[in-house]
Amino acid sequence: MASSLIDSELFKDQYSTKEMRAVFSERAQIQSWLDCWVALAKAEAKNGVIPENVAKEIAEKAHAEDIDMDYVREGFKKTSHPLMPQIRAFIQLCSPEACGYIHWGATTQDITDTGTILQLRNAQDILEKQMEIY
Repeated sequence: MASSLIDSELFKDQYSTKEMRAVFSERAQIQSWLDCWVALAKAEAKNGVIPENVAKEIAEKAHAEDIDMDYVREGFKKTSHPLMPQIRAFIQLCSPEACGYIHWGATTQDITDTGTILQLRNAQDILEKQMEIY
């Protein structure tokens, strides 16, 4: 049974589109957080806070499709923390040197809020394209 109209097989296309649902999917949310960590690592490397090779590795490994979503879901059940399971899953993809710099100097709110804004920006792009039709 659907928990909302957007999840409903009967009504979902009345209130959203496949493209918009993809923007706000769990996988897209995970990718938005990864994108934040990449941007953070690049900025920190540019300013000499972390090594350049670490920022490069973080960027190369930051693909949501490589994140074990079952691991993240189980971790969330145990911790109720929005990012710790994600960080732990991402660490598994990185070298010991790089994993110590994931989330370096950021707060949970820095990443979750910025990730949400990235998703909203993508949603805005979709809405602007739809408005051009009319």
